[in-house]
Amino acid sequence: MIKTAFKTFFRNLVYLFVPMGIVYLFVLAAVFFFLTALFNDLGATIGELSELLRVSVESSSTDVNAFLAYAIEQIDWGNFMDALRQIVETDWLTATVEGFFETLNVATEGFGDGFLSIVKAFGSRTVANLAVAIAFCALGVFLAVFATRLAVRKRSARRGVKKFLIAHTVVPVAEWATIVVFVLLLSVIRLYSVLVAVAMAIFSGFLSLLSAWLIHRDKGLKLRDVVTGGNLVSYIAVAVIFLLFNAALAVGLWFFNPLFAVLLMVPVAIYSFCIVDMNTEAYVLSLVEGARRPSAEKD
Repeated sequence: MIKTAFKTFFRNLVYLFVPMGIVYLFVLAAVFFFLTALFNDLGATIGELSELLRVSVESSSTDVNAFLAYAIEQIDWGNFMDALRQIVETDWLTATVEGFFETLNVATEGFGDGFLSIVKAFGSRTVANLAVAIAFCALGVFLAVFATRLAVRKRSARRGVKKFLIAHTVVPVAEWATIVVFVLLLSVIRLYSVLVAVAMAIFSGFLSLLSAWLIHRDKGLKLRDVVTGGNLVSYIAVAVIFLLFNAALAVGLWFFNPLFAVLLMVPVAIYSFCIVDMNTEAYVLSLVEGARRPSAEKD
């Protein structure tokens, strides 16, 4: 199965452009949305802060002017180099800015609270926009999985609506749910992470074999003929080898360019594990065709 999986991987390499196109489209849309929202919010925030500062300065102009006059008097402006040395050595600029805002806060009731409120609102909107952008990218990844499975598993798509839904919706959702559950388990049961990883691999293999049997089942093939220890071991071996292959490729690309590695490895990982499932399905289909031959010979 391992040799067949790699043959299938390179023979269908053109389908790698399916997840690439979808993932990149969603990432670009998410980045555009986030940056547009960020700059819009930043402009609005700067406007609110400017208005707050203008109103505060106007209502406390006497105190502010007195403080600025005092701060300016601390520097001997007669010689430019001496003035520059005093500013650097005494940390005058930082002290003046801090004192300016403290004066505003004392002279104008609520300036500090208003300033923090505006900044916190900007931070909350930014976090919310970032969450939307990440969710949009996650949707893109899921759609890329769906489209790639549809592209590489053409024989499944022609076996009726029910089997189509099983192959391309129910199974991917179950696999994603499995990954989420086992990742949560890994975060809680760290001491037994190896056992959790093994359990996840076995369960993923069971899901893959079960879905392949549901799609291609025939009277001559029973579930116990498909979900066997040997087939589970073969699935896990193929998945682990593809995982190592992806990891090695990611490390190599990371040294070349980290951003390029991340952008390329997401589509490659999606394509790779769709090929792993396709390999399982091809094996089950061969069992189905093998079970049909004796029946045909009897007829």
